[in-house]
Amino acid sequence: MPKRSLSTNPEAVRSRIRRLPKKVEGIINTFSQKEADEFIRIFQEGLSKNNFRLQALQPETIRRKRRRGFSKPKTRLVAAGTNEKNSLTNALRITRTKAGRNVIMRSAKHWDSKLTLKRLLLVHEFGAVIRKGGRNIRIPPRPAFLKAFKRFAIRKQRDEPVFKVKREIQEAINEAVRGYARQGDSRKKYSNTFHKK
Repeated sequence: MPKRSLSTNPEAVRSRIRRLPKKVEGIINTFSQKEADEFIRIFQEGLSKNNFRLQALQPETIRRKRRRGFSKPKTRLVAAGTNEKNSLTNALRITRTKAGRNVIMRSAKHWDSKLTLKRLLLVHEFGAVIRKGGRNIRIPPRPAFLKAFKRFAIRKQRDEPVFKVKREIQEAINEAVRGYARQGDSRKKYSNTFHKK
C-alpha cells in the first residue's frame, strides 16, 4: 500500500498541529503507573542531560542567564538547574483515569515567571513571538514533551511481544550461524544444506 502523503497547505499543517495534543492525550490517558513513571523519567532526564537536541539558546540569552547566576546557562529550558519544585523539569504529574494513568502538565506558577508551568511548557513546545521593550522576541519551538513521548514510544514498542519474538528468532538464527562457523562450516555451506532439504 503506497504511503499517504500529507498536504503541505499551511491551514492543513496548522490543523494537524492543533490535533497533536488531543492525539497524544488519548494515548497517555491509558498509561500504567510504571509507564507513566517511565515517561516522566525520560522527560526529566532529557531536559537535565540536555540530550533532546533542542535548538540552542542565543549567545545574548546565555550571557543574561550567566549574569543571573544560573547553574546551567547553556541548557535549554532548565538553565537554573533541576532542583526548583516549580521548574519545567517538574512540570508533569500523574493522575488516575478510568483506563489507567494520565500524565498532565501542572498548573502551578513557574518559579521565575508569571506563567503557569502548563502555559510555559506549551510556549516552548510550539514556539511564540512576544512583545518586550518595544520589540518582538521570537521563542523558537523546543518540543521537549513531544521528543520525550517519541523516545518513550520507541522504547515501549521494543517491549511489545511481537518485537520480543522477532528478537528471539533473530538471536536463535545468529547463534546457529555462529555454531556452524565454530565447527568450520561457512555460512554458504550451511545455507546450501538448508535449501536442499
